[in-house]
Amino acid sequence: RWGLGLVPRGAHGTASASGHSVCTRSPPITRWPYICQCPPRGPRPSHPISVDSIAQEEPAIKKGPCDEVASSPCGGRAGRGEAAEEELGRAVQREEDRERFPASGALGKGCTCEMDRSMGNVTTYPTQNGTASAVCNGNRRINVYIWDMDETLILLKSLLDGTYGGSFRGSKDVQKGKEIGKLWETHILEVCDKYFFYQQIENYNEPFLAAVSDYDDGRDLSDYDFFNDGLCDPYDDANKRKLAYRHRIIGQKYAQGLRDVLDEGMIKLWNDLYNLTDSYTDGWLSSARTTLDQILHGRICIADQAGLDNATNFAVPKCENINFLVTSGSLIPSLVKCLLFRFDGLISHENVYSSWEVGKLQCFRWIKERFKGAKVQFCAIGDGIEECRAAEVMQWPFVKVDFCPSGTHRFPGLTKTMLQYYMEVIYGESNAEDGDDI
Repeated sequence: RWGLGLVPRGAHGTASASGHSVCTRSPPITRWPYICQCPPRGPRPSHPISVDSIAQEEPAIKKGPCDEVASSPCGGRAGRGEAAEEELGRAVQREEDRERFPASGALGKGCTCEMDRSMGNVTTYPTQNGTASAVCNGNRRINVYIWDMDETLILLKSLLDGTYGGSFRGSKDVQKGKEIGKLWETHILEVCDKYFFYQQIENYNEPFLAAVSDYDDGRDLSDYDFFNDGLCDPYDDANKRKLAYRHRIIGQKYAQGLRDVLDEGMIKLWNDLYNLTDSYTDGWLSSARTTLDQILHGRICIADQAGLDNATNFAVPKCENINFLVTSGSLIPSLVKCLLFRFDGLISHENVYSSWEVGKLQCFRWIKERFKGAKVQFCAIGDGIEECRAAEVMQWPFVKVDFCPSGTHRFPGLTKTMLQYYMEVIYGESNAEDGDDI
């Protein structure tokens, strides 16, 4: 399977009727990476392990001196990451206009990237996002939090390759983490294929579900035969319409939630695997979910700082918080991961973007266009250099997540309060003045 994440960008794509970039078939990748990247096409991985077998194993923990330097990318306790930061600083081109980004500290500890004029091989498109524009009250300020998925909201790649367990220098069972990652890999693929048409449409990745909505004629799909409608090359208008039908159903299932989609056995496996993973990662998943919930559902303005709507005479808060997801994985597995890791009630499917084809900078620009004319503040959160560069181009604060035990920004630990601090560095202290409850 090779449709689960990253491929070289800019080599393929056509324009839809609305001017959006739509990808054609992507070239196969010759190596097997992880669920968040692109394994080669072929049989599903088969792992002779189960949630129960992992949970019952005694962890094989090696005790070592506390000053031992681990053989992981996190390095030792002293001077962790200094060499990597210096190398990154030399690699990224400096720009004379870096001064226009007022506070480099807002990039977060461990991110020392400068402005990159070329943005690597990111391909940009001068078209507007076709998703619905945000509904904005003229006097309401909106805080937009743009999250990365892998190694930020969830841990998966670092479980599969052992770097997460290895960063604890012997206090975690690395093999147990790898087996947990393999179970997620299998489970995600199974849900993608069985319920979200992934085997049919993995060659037709789009940056967001509404990218081909112009081709959807609104047909009643209750009796539609998705398995015999002939979706295939060439990627012409007729086949784009068939893809749009599938995207419509995927959006409906996402809004519905997995508990109304999966059978009882799959739900039990899902719950057991989630709890096992959350325990192994010291509450990373549940803590990330709590932070998203605080952002979305927390009391955002106190009553005496809310205005009155002239039509209804009800108090209207002066600010609103919204979560977005921009991930380098392909779209359908990313939506499924949102569901499986229980973020669906906190990030709507309209706010999930795949940067696989277009790059994160383009996704950031699309998101900004949705709030044109509104009083908006943005904050990007992730673990990678691409989102760091893109945030700096947009002049947004960026918070770098680091899964190492001594990392400054990680789960548990990263909160809405910390994110607001970085927003205030860039935008000033208007958040506190407007009455956010943090």
